[in-house]
Amino acid sequence: KSLYKKGKESDGCLSPEQVASCVKFRKLRRVLEDDLPIAMQEPCPETHGLKVNLIGGPTGAGKTSLINILAGGMEAEAKHQSDTKCPTVHILRIEGGGEDIAM
Repeated sequence: KSLYKKGKESDGCLSPEQVASCVKFRKLRRVLEDDLPIAMQEPCPETHGLKVNLIGGPTGAGKTSLINILAGGMEAEAKHQSDTKCPTVHILRIEGGGEDIAM
């Protein structure tokens, strides 16, 4: 489900219920690919009760790169389009940390 309709601009704020109906959950884990660390995304079931650290900013600000780096990977390649098309909760474990965090 998407929050965007092709060719239409939003003219108001979305309710928390509208946003919640479109959230995707992804688990990130560090893997090596050609001896380089990357953050591998895996679908995971909807999770309740987690405190979520919110990262906001305009397209191209580096939000996805920050999350990838925290998960043990490398920054995302720069581009002129959005990596995420809907609200996404990334669940990751920071190296040396004992518990999962949500961003």
